[in-house]
Amino acid sequence: MILYGGELLESSQTKQALKDLYPKILSTLKRGLLPSKVVIMACHQLSKRIISGDYQELLGEFLTEEQIAKAAQMLSAECLVSKIRIELGAAVGECLPETSHQIMPLGVLFHIAAGNMEGLPAYSVIEGLLAGNINIVKLPAADSGLTVRLLQELIRVEPKIKDYIYVFDTPSSHLEELKMMAKMANGIVVWGGDETIKSVRNLASVDTRLIEWGHRKSFTYLTKEAITDQVLMELATHIVTTKQLLCSSCQGIYLDTDVIEELESFCERFLPILENAVAKEEPPAIGTRAQISILLYHEELTETKGKLYRGKHCSLKALPDAELTSSYTHANMWVRGLKRTDIIEKLHKNKGYLQTVGLVCQEKEWNELSNYFFLAGATKVTVPKYMSYMDVLETHDGEYPLRRYVRIVNGRVLS
Repeated sequence: MILYGGELLESSQTKQALKDLYPKILSTLKRGLLPSKVVIMACHQLSKRIISGDYQELLGEFLTEEQIAKAAQMLSAECLVSKIRIELGAAVGECLPETSHQIMPLGVLFHIAAGNMEGLPAYSVIEGLLAGNINIVKLPAADSGLTVRLLQELIRVEPKIKDYIYVFDTPSSHLEELKMMAKMANGIVVWGGDETIKSVRNLASVDTRLIEWGHRKSFTYLTKEAITDQVLMELATHIVTTKQLLCSSCQGIYLDTDVIEELESFCERFLPILENAVAKEEPPAIGTRAQISILLYHEELTETKGKLYRGKHCSLKALPDAELTSSYTHANMWVRGLKRTDIIEKLHKNKGYLQTVGLVCQEKEWNELSNYFFLAGATKVTVPKYMSYMDVLETHDGEYPLRRYVRIVNGRVLS
């Protein structure tokens, strides 16, 4: 389905809709700036309706109670006003404090959304709206329909924003249509891995700003003296509930050691705790389980290094190197040794990919170890249970998104 100026259209109408879109965009731009307060109040009304339970049936199908409460908080006027103040310093069309420089939107943003988190494409659009932009969205292939339904509700709350939102379910293989979207955009917001970003760079013209929120890697780092069963239970819960699908999810575990026997001992201790956490959740789909089983079996047959510990619907593998790699997801992960004195040397080559570190250490060691990870390139250090907890005013991979969605201009702007 397509969301086009507040109306739902069939996917078969995509080509015609795109042909008609550019004149509509120009007409919208002629009307002047979209005031931030219009977007804020629309989001605030949506937040109040979420809190009152109006969308429980819609959201409950995709999100946990905690995620629903967080979504309502992020859409509140208080949070959005703070977001604009912190990220931009002033609303769109206003002067920056003590300057004659004014904030203006880029104009048109083309969002190429990722499907690893429900509702993320809708929030990406809201950030684009806060910066005053017209937003074109390409949904991920696995989109559940939640994005369109949320944005429909936002338009119903405030019809003035209907001409600032256009959502398409265009497949990635339809290059002609994607090029049409890209050609209309002042900036392309791309969420995804290296291959997606490379494809978008080929798609975009040289006069289009690329705003890349690429795939990132996150992990936990544990010092021996600080490991407790409580910490391990919290880590296991994080791994299972996120399924290791988010950029902030724990992809693997580093221990402050270079002794392989200590890694193996840790795996023996942690595996039953991980199994217990897995048993409390719905198991992955049978296709996912089969795929992971095949990968693990292939590893057992072909890989000579490391020792695999298999549990029910989960596994750990103790490895002798310190490489930062992705995991098989769904509670199947690696365990490696990394002495604290080697953190920067071993991790700095991954500087463009590092995101969140779940740190377990003694309080007196926190600053020292955090600084090592920040200097290596990480953007967040926290305890494991909060690795994927999104603060309402948190950066995206160490950057404020609204700053990348606007321009600073000189001269008076008439709104």
